[in-house]
Amino acid sequence: KWVKALGVILAGVMAMGSLTACGGGDDKEASGDSAKSEVKIAIICDSAGQNDNGYNQSAVNGAKKAAEELGVEYKVVEPTNGVPQALESLAEDGYNVIFNLEYDFEALIQGTGGAQPIAEMYPDITFVCVNDNPNKDENGEVLHDNVISADRK
Repeated sequence: KWVKALGVILAGVMAMGSLTACGGGDDKEASGDSAKSEVKIAIICDSAGQNDNGYNQSAVNGAKKAAEELGVEYKVVEPTNGVPQALESLAEDGYNVIFNLEYDFEALIQGTGGAQPIAEMYPDITFVCVNDNPNKDENGEVLHDNVISADRK
């Protein structure tokens, strides 16, 4: 079921051609009215916000569609305390598919300040990096099996 939800949201994100930059805002939360499922999707928007008429809005619309059609729960976040904190909070709250639309991947992939990479801390969560593929080493090998890149390159 989560694979279908992931596909619906990725299709929405990839359908939009406009790209924007980085940033923050307030947390926004919504959930579908359909029957609850074990899938909980979170979307971390970039500074353009969820109503950007671009890929943030497409991702949110995809999540809404997944909620309506598949009964998944979703949350939209416009982070005010940074992407690493948002990733960890969402993981702790049980979101098992987290889309990062922001260009802040260091803590997720490499870890910061001596901390373990977030992808290693939460191996059962699927993290989706949009617009970039930071999940490779210098030889092009995948670093974390639970990180998917939705890069248009």
